[in-house]
Amino acid sequence: MKIVILNTALCIVLLSTSNIFAQIKSEAIVLFDIDKFELKTSQKQVIDSLLSGINNKNYKICLSGRADSSGNISDNLILSENRVKTVADYLNAQGFESDRITYDYFGENRPLLNADNSVDLQLNRSVHMRVYIPEIATKQDTLTSYDLYRQFENDTIIYTNGGAQIIIFAGTFFPTKISDIDFKITEVYSVCDLLNNNSSLQTDDGNCLTSAGMLYVKPMLDTVELTPGGNRKIIYKIPIESGKEFDEEMKIYVEELNKKGEKVWRKIDSKMSTEDKGQRFYVFELNSFGGINIDKPVGVLCQKEGPKIRVRGFKSVDICQTYPGEMYLSRAQRRKANIYQIDEVVLDKNPQLTILAYDKKKHPYIAEGQLTELKFNKSNGIFRVKRNYFKPLPASYVEKSPEDILCERLN
Repeated sequence: MKIVILNTALCIVLLSTSNIFAQIKSEAIVLFDIDKFELKTSQKQVIDSLLSGINNKNYKICLSGRADSSGNISDNLILSENRVKTVADYLNAQGFESDRITYDYFGENRPLLNADNSVDLQLNRSVHMRVYIPEIATKQDTLTSYDLYRQFENDTIIYTNGGAQIIIFAGTFFPTKISDIDFKITEVYSVCDLLNNNSSLQTDDGNCLTSAGMLYVKPMLDTVELTPGGNRKIIYKIPIESGKEFDEEMKIYVEELNKKGEKVWRKIDSKMSTEDKGQRFYVFELNSFGGINIDKPVGVLCQKEGPKIRVRGFKSVDICQTYPGEMYLSRAQRRKANIYQIDEVVLDKNPQLTILAYDKKKHPYIAEGQLTELKFNKSNGIFRVKRNYFKPLPASYVEKSPEDILCERLN
């Protein structure tokens, strides 16, 4: 992955040991009870005392949430997030603007003090508040938040291996610098990518999608996944496949877990445009990272309630259903001996089957063709794939993984 630092940037205040652009006017530690994120009256007074000293309209407030080392690591991360959001909500209620508040949370990572005793543990159940005041006297009254963040760092563009671009504005993770973050990126631009990434094409309402591209982005600092501060915007540019045009029906989806714990896609409202500068892109803005999908519904349900297919005479069988020219993949589930079932299909789209089977000696065979060309038994609603439809693959394929073989045939 290639990261390029540009000289076109956004906004915030930095305290540096060599070049001081801002100084900490004041700071305080807001404490919380064990496993709690509600503000006690005594701690509201701590916050109020700190806020009373702010008399410069260019202030910035930085919040860092923590939890002690007791309990589950992932639960502690959520707890520290809730604590810092509680303080941010209280600041908003007191009239302090959201765009002047940045925050991060670390769970039990980065403790204020090593937890050797109960006092140290209490200090780590906290939100560390720091108020920064700029020290650029001649331009003090004209500096925008953009200017202030730009003194901290420049904007960053990440160019991914698959041709996508992610523009991250300066200060997005303040007080952490973008250059200190490890961006874990997975791209899905082909049926083979869908296969290898085991990507779902199901929406939160059960519909199947036909994808124009998926991008999974995790900003990691050590073992902690970071989130943008405030309401920072990230610009995404997803390449349009060669030979295809900008599709106005494509929408933006984000990945989430449904009530069953399954990964599904939820459509969000975000304007999407196109850009053509040698390479064409879908271009849009979000204020989050994670799983992102440019997609549109196929018109069927993404449930294994479609055609049933019978394959006999093999030790194992893997059935993939695709549509010509579309990034769509349905993999069959085995229902009982020799019977497999795929998602619903759109017959007008000429559904294709690619079947990889292995005999008892683990030799691979392949069968490919249109679903509708198979013999169909109306009485039991089953398509039948005869043994003579299969062709043995060369001996060199014995050493290849099923995914590699399928990728070769599907692409």
